[in-house]
Amino acid sequence: MVEKQTLDPYIPGSFMDAWLQWCQARSPDFFYSKLHVWKILGSIFLNTAFKVVMCHEPFISGNGIIGLIGPPGSIKSWAIRTVKLALPTVKDRVLMYIPSGTPEFMVLEIWKNSWGFFTLPEIASVMEQARTGGYMGNWGNELCKIYDLDVLEHGRKKSQSVIVNQYSYYVSVITGGLPEDYLGMFHKWPGLKRRMLMLDMGEPAPRKIWDFETKGAEALAKIHSLVLKAKNKAVLIHFKNYRELDRKIAELTKTKDPNLSRLLYEYAYKMLFAYLIDKYVASSLITPSETGAPSNKLSDRESGGRGMEREGVEFFWEKTDDLLSYSPTHPIGSDTLHAVSISVSRLQELYSNLGVETVGILSIDLSKMASDIFPTVSLLIGAPDRSSTGSSTLPDTLLTVLSAPTTKESQAYARFALQVSSFIKRRGGKTTLREICRYLKWTKDEALKYLKTMKTAGEIEFVYGPRKSIKVVSPTYRCCLNCKHLVYDYEERVYSCLKGHDLVGELGMDLTKACKDFEPRGGEE
Repeated sequence: MVEKQTLDPYIPGSFMDAWLQWCQARSPDFFYSKLHVWKILGSIFLNTAFKVVMCHEPFISGNGIIGLIGPPGSIKSWAIRTVKLALPTVKDRVLMYIPSGTPEFMVLEIWKNSWGFFTLPEIASVMEQARTGGYMGNWGNELCKIYDLDVLEHGRKKSQSVIVNQYSYYVSVITGGLPEDYLGMFHKWPGLKRRMLMLDMGEPAPRKIWDFETKGAEALAKIHSLVLKAKNKAVLIHFKNYRELDRKIAELTKTKDPNLSRLLYEYAYKMLFAYLIDKYVASSLITPSETGAPSNKLSDRESGGRGMEREGVEFFWEKTDDLLSYSPTHPIGSDTLHAVSISVSRLQELYSNLGVETVGILSIDLSKMASDIFPTVSLLIGAPDRSSTGSSTLPDTLLTVLSAPTTKESQAYARFALQVSSFIKRRGGKTTLREICRYLKWTKDEALKYLKTMKTAGEIEFVYGPRKSIKVVSPTYRCCLNCKHLVYDYEERVYSCLKGHDLVGELGMDLTKACKDFEPRGGEE
């Protein structure tokens, strides 16, 4: 068991206890400094394992898209492997694991495996293809749909198309990348700004080794056991007297950016789901009854030192078929029964695809436990309790780190990008590296470094000209660099035109010019 202060607000013996032991064994040096990262990853892991959905409108599910951001060596890939290793293997197949690939491949794999995690440790390769109009051009749009559990469809021919229906799958996504990669991603697919939760992994990890402690293996075994038990189960959460909670969460997650406020609002609920599942559901499965089966009704057991009834909590397992036929074996209030039945009917295809036999109904009377939930929500989203101060702005730790530069390096880049964008506009959409250095007073090395970042973000295009000169254009300038027909062969390292134009003969290989067939690159919303 981890230290009580570290575990807070979770209870000993729960999933989060085992999860934090596992993360501590994997990365002891980064464990305490990035505790909020491990708790958020564990929360999304737990929600995905139990396929959690809230029985209210709007329809909020517990899955998420997590973006790990940091410099090289900041254990982004390591954190992703920590999640993947926590997935059990059944008959030579890793449960809840969905392989990465092109958008078409991703949709096909979700169609085959409707439940689990899609991971991508380095998004740089995706952005390199997507920025030039390559085969990854629709990748971010598919991620937006996955977050919403929306319809997925791919296939060039109707007879070969694959369609994954809405609410027929339950998938979460974890990616890793550098700041400039995410900058380009949000520029290419702005819809991800309000769906992807960015977690800053900070500085590079120290170079040292350590022994893998026995408690880490024991914790991993508990996690594997819980995932296997959750395979044929799902959980629905219904809140009674929820208006005060909803108002408080809206206050806590309010920012100047409405899209960012919406993202934090939804993730605050997702973190709350995980806390409730961990306290009232997962702990009962990790600690089974004497018969070896989970208790069907938990109102008689003590949880966290207080009885569930006194906390305003009701929880029981119900057969999926009984809920579909409006004939539960446990008494449910009419409001809860109606909300649960609507949710079950929506998720019927998911339950059928995954063989869900029982659904856990977790009914929470917030008038009795709101005092516990408000600081819990604040803690889980990385902010101190603001219920007494009335502050409505979250700290930068959970804001999109690219929206507010905090380091000297990022401040310098922001100043450079603003100056260059204005300068290019004044020059009619076209300039050179030499002019930028001469008139804006930047060194060549600094300017070239920041120009590469701007290019990755899609804010400019540039190309090497004769005698190592560099020509820079805005993304709206009418030229070959911004034409949809220009493609780049990464193996041969040469540009070519899909319309068959001779770039050397006709344009003198000056890609800042345009021909009569020019068509601007299209962008996805």
